[in-house]
Amino acid sequence: IFVLLVVFLVIFYLEYLYLLPSPTGDDLWFLKLSFNICRDNQFVATNHSIFETNAEAIKWTTHGWFNQYVMAKLNIDCSLRGIFVFNFFIKILSSILIYLTLKQKNINFIYIYFLILLTLAVQLKLQFRPETFTIFLYLLLIYNFFNKNFFTVGLLQALIFFTQPTIFVLITLFGLIIYYRDFIDNFHKIILGFFLS
Repeated sequence: IFVLLVVFLVIFYLEYLYLLPSPTGDDLWFLKLSFNICRDNQFVATNHSIFETNAEAIKWTTHGWFNQYVMAKLNIDCSLRGIFVFNFFIKILSSILIYLTLKQKNINFIYIYFLILLTLAVQLKLQFRPETFTIFLYLLLIYNFFNKNFFTVGLLQALIFFTQPTIFVLITLFGLIIYYRDFIDNFHKIILGFFLS
């Protein structure tokens, strides 16, 4: 536990004080939508290049939008630091969910520990892409599924769809294959949660 605390303190130190690792590549594309929502309350994507005008709206990608929307609404001062703080708390919540879910299954702590570190590494690598937030939603879905909160499972499936459609398809497919009996028995609750979200 001490090592995990140190890891999180180092991450917080680098992200909050130094804004590292800096957004690059696709990160800028996704952040642009978030900042447009936050600063101008406009759901449009504009070119993030400093060498091109940002006034003209450009076609949005086939990726989801829910992550960028939540980021924008929780980023009170519409700053880059606000985005880092948001992502930091997503990593903490993801780690807590891993611990709670696997503790219920009586998994040895050493495996829980390594899975938390692995998930943390993946989220740091993906950083501002929607997959970082999708991992959190997926872990929340698993936790609710094992606790038989099937209405919430349906709601979370919808949120994952609006965050990262490709991952939604994979999660639903593998879930149906592995836990088909639970899906059949609780289909009405799941589908109600999905459509009401």
